[in-house]
Amino acid sequence: MLFREYEKAERKEKQGFTKEMLDWKELQQLIIGAKVPHALRYKPQEPGLQLSLYKVAESDTFDIAIMACIVLNMLQMALDHEGASPNMLDFLRVTNYIFTTIFLVECVLKLFIYRMPYFKTGWNKFDFFVVGSSLIDLGLELAIPKPEGGQEEESGSQILSVGPQLARVLRVLRVSRVLRLAGKAKGLQALLKTIMMSVDSLFNVFILLMLIFFISAVLGNTMFFEVTEGDSIDEFKNFTNFHQSFSLLFSISTGEDWNRIMYDTMRVPPDCVPGRTCGSPIAPVFFLTFIMVVTNVMLNLFILVIIQNFTKYYIFPDNPLTCFENDYEAFVEAWQMFTSRYNCRKIKPKHVPAFLRELDLKMRKRLKILDGIDDAQINKIVLKMNLAVTDDGFIFFNEMLYRLMHAMYVKGGAKPLKLNKTMLVTELVTQYKIAEITYQNQQEKKLSKQDAEDVFLK
Repeated sequence: MLFREYEKAERKEKQGFTKEMLDWKELQQLIIGAKVPHALRYKPQEPGLQLSLYKVAESDTFDIAIMACIVLNMLQMALDHEGASPNMLDFLRVTNYIFTTIFLVECVLKLFIYRMPYFKTGWNKFDFFVVGSSLIDLGLELAIPKPEGGQEEESGSQILSVGPQLARVLRVLRVSRVLRLAGKAKGLQALLKTIMMSVDSLFNVFILLMLIFFISAVLGNTMFFEVTEGDSIDEFKNFTNFHQSFSLLFSISTGEDWNRIMYDTMRVPPDCVPGRTCGSPIAPVFFLTFIMVVTNVMLNLFILVIIQNFTKYYIFPDNPLTCFENDYEAFVEAWQMFTSRYNCRKIKPKHVPAFLRELDLKMRKRLKILDGIDDAQINKIVLKMNLAVTDDGFIFFNEMLYRLMHAMYVKGGAKPLKLNKTMLVTELVTQYKIAEITYQNQQEKKLSKQDAEDVFLK
């Protein structure tokens, strides 16, 4: 029933739009969020040690070695167990030092290469946090004395009094390093991006769920505030105030003891003690309604949203996300051939025809750029793209990507796509956002030496 009603509402929302229109709308959002790959955007330009280390750090061999170390580190952490022998504890301690040193060297190496732009990607921030927590863990391990059994002792120092507990938390954080594997595996990346595409819808469901919790907590506090004792209700689990009521409802939403709490709150005189155990005769209606709505409707709605997005963005091979990823990779591969001197941020208009010739065959077919096409015809295609050129004579990354995909998915193909008024407004909003991105990129960095030479020669 829930799935059917959801699909009915979704079909109603899509009325007036074709599948191609909806795909183009999704692609526009992905284009706005697209960025030049971090390794290309902040690649060192001057020959020297920094550039040499960059080639090492961004090589496939280095990536494979780091991934192997992450897997081995996870296996090493899995060997830790209660009652481990002294030899095993020594082995785990030494190998922990080794792995921490390896990841520290990787972090310092990339910090030296990229400097402050190192922190412009989420994965690098995450890696820096894990490395930092590992170093704090090692510092606490050396600062806090341990007995023979390997368990931490409480220190007399007030500063280190929470050391053992903090050390255990930091040790657990090292496990999160395995998430870095998701940044390298394309299948896991697709799954993560599909989940990210579901965040907006999930947030709306979450807000609705919190509203239901809020209303139910107020009702529970109003009807059962006198119930302070029972088989399950006690000083920690009760409806005496809004905070306790909300916490208790959050607990029973998982199915834990909700029926026993219902029995505690449905007692009425003369079978109860006034002011202690007397509840309300309509308690079964309250709890059954709450459990049915929260457990059987709202939580299933979360699952429904995720399933729908997996079906839309992951299951079918022609989904917008997969099409964008394939086109984006081909775009970047050709883009870097003509923009490396500008850190792959922008391209000269005179290089655009040659850039289009370097795209893969699938993209060139949609653009009608076939083998043997002459320069006059390809120049006409470039003019029809209506590319926005900045005052200093450049076309930036997102602008080129948007115009290229617009030519492919709106004007390209056997039949050009006819957009309705809503889609035309969406395009105008997209173009405005891309213009903002271009302006931000212009302001982000002053003219480099090569840029200054180009302007001077011009």
